[in-house]
Amino acid sequence: MLETCARDVCPRVARTDCRQWLTEATDAQPSILIVAHEIHGHNDVRDVRGVRATIDETVVVEEADTTPLLIDPGRHRIRLERADEPSIEQNVEIREGEKNHVVDFYWRATAAAVTPSVTRPVPASMLVTSGLAIAAAAMGAAFEGVGLSERQRLGSTCQPTLTCKQSDVDTARSFTRVGDISLGVASLFAVSTLILYIVRPTVEAPAAPADSWLLAPVRGGFVGGLRLNL
Repeated sequence: MLETCARDVCPRVARTDCRQWLTEATDAQPSILIVAHEIHGHNDVRDVRGVRATIDETVVVEEADTTPLLIDPGRHRIRLERADEPSIEQNVEIREGEKNHVVDFYWRATAAAVTPSVTRPVPASMLVTSGLAIAAAAMGAAFEGVGLSERQRLGSTCQPTLTCKQSDVDTARSFTRVGDISLGVASLFAVSTLILYIVRPTVEAPAAPADSWLLAPVRGGFVGGLRLNL
């Protein structure tokens, strides 16, 4: 209303009075300046931009932290909101004529979730199967070597004249057969070891032991120190 009658188109007498009253009203009108912060840790305070303010559950101001807000004198309830954070509220007492009264709001940053350290330990069963695979492979190679050596001996001595004893031929075949079976068993254990390695479970890694003080007796007294877990 005062802005209307203070225009140049109004009569001079009314215009003069309205401009004087408008100046007095403007001087008496208090204002607030909303400043939002976020606390990280103990001493790290960071400014927050782009908040929305609701004053006395009626007046909503977007981007309330950019410019001073005109407000009536008295007690007011201000709620501040921002994305992905709970709203915070506080009461403020504003005096007549008070300009740019700073109202600080503080959010405390939510601590980031700590991802537990995980590991995939080698199961004991894998050690057993790998050991059996190595043992079976070694035994198979040994029997295969003996059997082949025996066949070569028979082939260079009695086989050309067809005078080899059947018992010697059977012995050479037995060595080779045992070697084949042993190598087959070694392959099965090797495959089992690979499967156990692939499907081994993931478990949470144990916490590292904390640093500790050491105190040990020595000749003539004691010696102390800090044992660091590096």
